[in-house]
Amino acid sequence: ASVSAEQVAAILPSPSPWHYRTRARLVWEAGRVGFYQNKSHRIIPVDSCALLDSQLNAVLSVIKDALTVYPLARMGKELLLEVGENGNPRVILRFRPDVSLKMGTLQSTLREVISLAEREGFSLWIDANGNGSAILLAGKDAVTLRPMEEASLRLAVPPGGFLQANLAQNRQLTAFVVKIIGETVLSPNEKWVLDLYCGMGNLSLP
Repeated sequence: ASVSAEQVAAILPSPSPWHYRTRARLVWEAGRVGFYQNKSHRIIPVDSCALLDSQLNAVLSVIKDALTVYPLARMGKELLLEVGENGNPRVILRFRPDVSLKMGTLQSTLREVISLAEREGFSLWIDANGNGSAILLAGKDAVTLRPMEEASLRLAVPPGGFLQANLAQNRQLTAFVVKIIGETVLSPNEKWVLDLYCGMGNLSLP
């Protein structure tokens, strides 16, 4: 089936083309923190990213050096950075599959990073198994997003859970969906809309 140009709504530009990303997954291994080069496993170290939220850039700048010294430099796999609309940046450390340390040993090894979290005001989580079962080591955690500008609804985002990377653009998307549904579902024809992959209800609940 084809779709005519008249059926496609106008593109809604992002309110800001820079510093809008509220989540990022970086590579943390071999004594480096950065991104993979395109189509390779070569790590390009980064000090900051022009797309990342300023709070996440600030966290990256203070944590990257601590993660690249022995023994942490040999233990890393991924570094996840997340922040919601209420601030409270979140850091999640994922370790190499062959790293097997008891919690007490791990806390001792991460002593400097834990101190950074407490001093700089971000929460620190570890996901040792890479299966999403993260454990909070330091800081208070409450990452939330508001799907609609004027609504009081706030959705809590679990550590490592899916979070729309551009919160302002997400609100534009949600408002558009709510408007379209209001024009169709609430019509005399009584149509139904099913959200079959609703996640945390970012579109369904509004």
